[in-house]
Amino acid sequence: MVVPPPLPPVTIPLTWRRGRVIGAIAMGLAVRGALLFLLPSLEATLLAFVPLRTAMTGWKRFQEGLFLYRAGMPLYDNDLFHGSPVLLPLFASVPDLWHPVLFALADAAIALAIALVAERQPLLEPLAYAHTTATSNKNINVSASWRHRIGGGIVWSPELMALVYLLNPLTIAAGLARDVGVFERVLVAGAAASASLGDSIWSSGYIALAFLLGLHPIVMLPIVALIERRATHLSAHALIPAMLIQVGAWIMMWSMFATHALGMDPWHIANATLGFLWRVPDMTPNVGLWWYFLMEVFDHFREFFVFVFHAHVFMYLAPVLLRYGKELPVFAFVVYLGILAALRPYPTAGDWALWIGFLPLYATTWKYHRYSYLTSSLVLFTGLLYPTMYVLWTHLGSGNANFPYSLTLLAGVTATLLLADLMHGMLVHTHAVDVRVACADAALAAVAAAKAKAEESLSSSDEDEKKKEDEKSETDPSTTTPPPPPIDPWTEYPSAILFASE
Repeated sequence: MVVPPPLPPVTIPLTWRRGRVIGAIAMGLAVRGALLFLLPSLEATLLAFVPLRTAMTGWKRFQEGLFLYRAGMPLYDNDLFHGSPVLLPLFASVPDLWHPVLFALADAAIALAIALVAERQPLLEPLAYAHTTATSNKNINVSASWRHRIGGGIVWSPELMALVYLLNPLTIAAGLARDVGVFERVLVAGAAASASLGDSIWSSGYIALAFLLGLHPIVMLPIVALIERRATHLSAHALIPAMLIQVGAWIMMWSMFATHALGMDPWHIANATLGFLWRVPDMTPNVGLWWYFLMEVFDHFREFFVFVFHAHVFMYLAPVLLRYGKELPVFAFVVYLGILAALRPYPTAGDWALWIGFLPLYATTWKYHRYSYLTSSLVLFTGLLYPTMYVLWTHLGSGNANFPYSLTLLAGVTATLLLADLMHGMLVHTHAVDVRVACADAALAAVAAAKAKAEESLSSSDEDEKKKEDEKSETDPSTTTPPPPPIDPWTEYPSAILFASE
């Protein structure tokens, strides 16, 4: 594997085209506002669409918790609200009329984080952009610029990636449905952006808060630590334990805040929120794979399968880190975004939107994808048919739960194919780089061997000629060169002798 040259430590953010990125974000938010103006009933329709909300991130359940918080009543003495109280002080301090603005700003923050990672990623992962026109693996031409991030005939600049994320129909649907999970996604994307700048304190803080909101983002901690390692050149053996300590410190700070400021027991909060996520008792239909299977499984097998499903979310971390963590940590981050979108117990459309928003980072590997047509067709098929199947089941009564669940299985197949294509494309790209470097080294070695052989033959021929001349001079005295006459120092170097005598 080609080891790219080390980067200098990052002290300040890179100067990237802030104006264009902010313009792209403003354009994306303007499109969302235009949709609300032209289709005023769209927001109410999406708010009532059950698959766009979950037991943890649904807006109606969050409103229930917000009402209890404002009234000073216990939050978890009911079976409606199971979200973390981290966001309650924020929403309680903002008038209800401005709550949609918070969701729009959260999506804007995600777009900004994507743009920042897109700007930094070529410097953090030069292997993803390496191409050899040089003659040795010590002199690899590495493009440390997003201008070479070309896929589908498009140059995926940071501002374009931010705009595409905001214009993604899944992003718009999740935002208009007021999916509270967007704040968890802000923290995950912000952790990656902060780590790309070498800031361990804020990145660990973002991961800690995301863990309190959704449990499973804690799996991103070692990946974020390896991203920071690429930015700061610190040892991973020191960074990962240090960030674990920092995450523990952030969680302790939140526990103290919950105890003294909110008057709540941290253990009670953990059992009602993180424990709820671990037990998965709510089987309301969503876009995930868990709900139907756990409804059908026998009760005495339920705990076993819940453990197995949770294990699937965490068990792929080790192979992903071993294969990509050292040289391609941002790629490992993108891969695990897809794993979380497909395998977590309460996924939403916004989780898919975040994953798709990061995919253009590796547009240079799209040409190596094997199932591009099939995957894109499945994405369109699932996105258009899932609402139809759900309406047939719940509103028209002409179907059953198998109708939407068949589409969730198809979404799982789509995620699997897309992940397989993503990793296959990167493996082919890195293998092609290694092969080109090996060929260049082999060509260099062949040229050096030919040059050495030519010099050796030339020197041997010179020795033969000199030997023949010596033999000829021994046999023919007339060809012998007479010795030079002796040098008289007084006539040749008079000044030197005079200087020495003085």
